[in-house]
Amino acid sequence: MAKITTKDKQALKDYQAKCDWIYQNSKGGGMDSPEQKEARVKRAKSDYKFLIETYFSHYATCESADFHIEFAGKVKRNPTIKAFAEWPRGHAKSVHVNIFLPFWLWINDQCHYMVLIGNSFDKAAQLLDDLKAEFESNQKIITDFGPQKNLGQWESGDFKTKGGFMAKALGAGQSVRGLRKGAQRPDYCVGDDNETKDLVKNPKRQDELVQWVERDLIPTMDGPIRRFIWANNRYAPRMVQTVLQKKHPNWFVHHIKAYDHNYTPSWPQKYTPQYWRDMEDELGILACKAEFNQDAHIEGKLFKDEYFRWEKIPG
Repeated sequence: MAKITTKDKQALKDYQAKCDWIYQNSKGGGMDSPEQKEARVKRAKSDYKFLIETYFSHYATCESADFHIEFAGKVKRNPTIKAFAEWPRGHAKSVHVNIFLPFWLWINDQCHYMVLIGNSFDKAAQLLDDLKAEFESNQKIITDFGPQKNLGQWESGDFKTKGGFMAKALGAGQSVRGLRKGAQRPDYCVGDDNETKDLVKNPKRQDELVQWVERDLIPTMDGPIRRFIWANNRYAPRMVQTVLQKKHPNWFVHHIKAYDHNYTPSWPQKYTPQYWRDMEDELGILACKAEFNQDAHIEGKLFKDEYFRWEKIPG
C-alpha cells in the first residue's frame, strides 16, 4: 500500500471541508412533489441562469453577468464548438467552464466525458475536485438527479458518477493515450489557466503546447459532440491562445474587458465603476489594464515605462 503523505492528508482534509461547505449550503427542497421536481429540472435544462441560482446558490453570491449567459448559450447550441473564454481575472472563468457549464450540458445529455487540462496534473485534479464535490455533496443535485457518488470510481482527478458522467484531469502536454473509456471518448475538453509566467516567455514551449492541442487533445474526440474550451485571460501579447486563434480564425473568441473607458463594468452585478478606478490607483494603469482589460503591453528596452508619466484621460 502506498504511503499517505502529509500533502495527501491535507488535500483530503481540504476536499472534505469543500464537501461540508457544499452540503451545508445546499439543503432544502426535499419535500417537493415529483411534479415540482420535474418542472424545476425542465426549466433548468433551458435556463442557465435559473440552473445556477437553483443548484449552485452557494457560488452565486451575485447574479451572473450577461456575458456568462451569452457564452453558455453559444456553447450549448454548438456541439462541436472550439471557443476561448477570454475573460478578465475575477470574472468566474473556472466556476463556469469547470462546474456550471459541464453540469448544464450533462443534464441536457450533451456532456458524457469531460477532460480538464491544467498546467500540471495536480492543478487539474484540484480544479476537477470542485465538480466532483458537487456531485457528491450537493443536496439539491441529489434530490433531483439521485445520489451520484460512485464507490470504486471516485478518485481525485478521475471519477464516474452513478448517472454516467465521467471526468478526468490531465496535465498540459501529458499523453492522451487511454482516455477512451469503453466506447466513450471525451466530448468536452476544457483548458483552464494553463498559461504561466514562464510559459509566456518561451515561444518554443508555447508552440509545442499548441501542437499538442491540435494533434493530440482535440483528435481524442471523434463523436458528434466535440466541444473544446480554453479559459484564460489574455495578459501577454503572445500566448498559447493567441497562437491558436491566429491559426484558427473560425474558432470563437469571447473577449471580455472588465470595464470600458467610462469605467462601466462588464459585470455590474458584482463590480462598480469606482472599484475599477480604485484598482487602477492601486496597481497602476498599465498593470490593471493588462490583467483586467486584457490590453497586453510590452515594455521597451530603451524607453522604459519608468521614463514616462502616465495619467488618466481627462473626463
